[in-house]
Amino acid sequence: MVGKYVLVKKRGRIYLAYLHDGKAYTYASAHERYWEFIRLIASKDEIYDVMTVMRLYILMKVLPRVKDVVKATDVVRDLRDFEVLFWYVKFNKASSAIKAFKTLYGLR
Repeated sequence: MVGKYVLVKKRGRIYLAYLHDGKAYTYASAHERYWEFIRLIASKDEIYDVMTVMRLYILMKVLPRVKDVVKATDVVRDLRDFEVLFWYVKFNKASSAIKAFKTLYGLR
């Protein structure tokens, strides 16, 4: 059976985790104060769409580093699929990608 991605709130954090064969593997996390913004991208706890998972990963990486979380959420939500894939790969390779993302989209 193929696993699935889930959003879990636990001990003041939100975890994007991959469930497979009864084991959970944490993929990304953010503080629970960002729950309402994460819910704008994923309305359910179980996520089957890969693009949604990538958007959540980007959002969870960006939110702690910006002041205007509403604008950051709108930017990530409005990204085209190609841009989501591009930034997902860049965020996995280098931490400087977050700074470039913030600069390109005018986030502080």
